[in-house]
Amino acid sequence: MHLTHVENDGYSSLVATTSTTKTPAIMLVAHVDVVAAPEPLFTMTERDGKLYGRGVWDMKFAIASYLSVADALSANLADYDFGIAITSDEETRDLGVKHLLGEGFLPRVAILPDGSNDWHIESRAKGAMYFTITISGKTAHGSRPWLGDSASYKVVEFLHELRQHFVEQGINTRTLNISALEAGEIHKHVNRIPDRARIGLDIRVLDDSETTHIQHLLAEMCAKYDAVCERDVFFPALVHDHDHPLVTQFTNSVEKVAGIKNEGFLSLGASDAGHFVASGIPCIVTSPTGGDRHSDDEWIDKASFLHMTPILLDYLNKVARR
Repeated sequence: MHLTHVENDGYSSLVATTSTTKTPAIMLVAHVDVVAAPEPLFTMTERDGKLYGRGVWDMKFAIASYLSVADALSANLADYDFGIAITSDEETRDLGVKHLLGEGFLPRVAILPDGSNDWHIESRAKGAMYFTITISGKTAHGSRPWLGDSASYKVVEFLHELRQHFVEQGINTRTLNISALEAGEIHKHVNRIPDRARIGLDIRVLDDSETTHIQHLLAEMCAKYDAVCERDVFFPALVHDHDHPLVTQFTNSVEKVAGIKNEGFLSLGASDAGHFVASGIPCIVTSPTGGDRHSDDEWIDKASFLHMTPILLDYLNKVARR
């Protein structure tokens, strides 16, 4: 295959295509980065028909399947028009797929096994925004708090007020996760009032109107609490077109190989699909049966996983054969 290595601020992407093109019919997409974990979790184990380990479901199984597809077609790769794109930054700063699209890698359709479950295809996905809030105060000796302006107290008050906008949280509501919280240094400056505090926020929304609402809300609160808000990552909320011909042909391949009829799926986690959709490219988001994503018990069902290569081969024969 024809290889292109792309660097973006220290993060690497590798694109392999069956011809010298940036616009193949199909791009098989996956990211290799995973959530941090203890070293033992990087050795895969198998129990009761399930494979366990960091990233087995999110989403190294996809890369293994893509390599199996390339091996299966190795004698006739020139007869097909597809590519494989492997990025190394989706979980942190979003420097992978978005950058590749900007470099002109624009397929007719993208396959992204990074959401959904049981081979159903994502119909909707919540949007995600990661923010860093920095709150300023005035330092003073801990015995004279009236002489300072504690950033710690401001953080507590800020989060209490923000929490009131996320009273009921569930599958069909917007959600708030306080992913990081810091002010001062324990065991170092115990008698010093912190003059700076930071909050990491992970906010999930159902649609664009909620995205706008949250951004306005944080702007107003930051003005109130003398804080600075930085949006680190943005994934838009998505609605997919399941009637698109390139999507229906994939659902037919899933039904043929795995015997599963698509019922649609609301994905709670965000993915790179939003970048493709924003570029006018249908993105098929699905995955085999698995569970406990990002946890120490992450797993994927082995039998369901082994359906992926034949599903992709069937789809490529229909859509990408020259």
